[in-house]
Amino acid sequence: MKVITFNIKDGGIGREHFILEVFSNTQPDLIFLQEITHADLVHEWAATLKMEYAVAKGHSRRHVAILSRFPIRACSSDAPIPLLSRDVLMATIEVGSLHQLLHVAVVHLTAQPFFVFEWYRLLEVKSMLRRLKQPSGSPCLIAGDFNAVSPEDHPNLNLMAWHIRLMLRLQVHRFPHAVIAAMRSAGFIDCFRSLYDEPGYTLPPPDPAIRFDYFFANEYLKPFLRNCNVIRHPAAVEHASDHFPLLADFAL
Repeated sequence: MKVITFNIKDGGIGREHFILEVFSNTQPDLIFLQEITHADLVHEWAATLKMEYAVAKGHSRRHVAILSRFPIRACSSDAPIPLLSRDVLMATIEVGSLHQLLHVAVVHLTAQPFFVFEWYRLLEVKSMLRRLKQPSGSPCLIAGDFNAVSPEDHPNLNLMAWHIRLMLRLQVHRFPHAVIAAMRSAGFIDCFRSLYDEPGYTLPPPDPAIRFDYFFANEYLKPFLRNCNVIRHPAAVEHASDHFPLLADFAL
């Protein structure tokens, strides 16, 4: 089972063909999208790729979405912090080879590396984990743009925008790590980091400086993880967004 998470930047408007080329080239079974601004575009991609889909609701202009080759048996969306957060999209997907249901959640947490925003992201993550209510002994996968840095990562400050460098200067050039720590404490593994020591930066193309995009699998799903890597091909991927997509492969 191949799964992609991809922040397509402001709805992917004007870059739709590049994004679709990435999907057609990688042939994923599940696609988790962030920054959807037009649900009709998700409908078009789903029709082209012959996938089911669901788009989160919510008050914000940008939404998250799921496309699936497997039946989506249930889905719901809810803001971790009402009227202030983007909605998390939670779904139950019937993956035939599992002989049971896969529970997934797609997130796009609050941006900016300043420690105050990390505190806010932490509230979002804790609220999402409470609402997810993953059944004991069932596979669960959480993915998306966490706008958070792993403790093992060392982002390249020299490639970052001046306002980001200014924020970091105010906190002694240190990134907060509370969000990723909270995911681990909840029993989820960082799929990429569990396999590789290399940076795995996901934005911005063509020379990424930081990793904000993650797959987190629970203990049940962990043994099935085969690979997790940043998609750098086809060439269209460098024009599709300000993020590279991240792909995870599970032996399902």
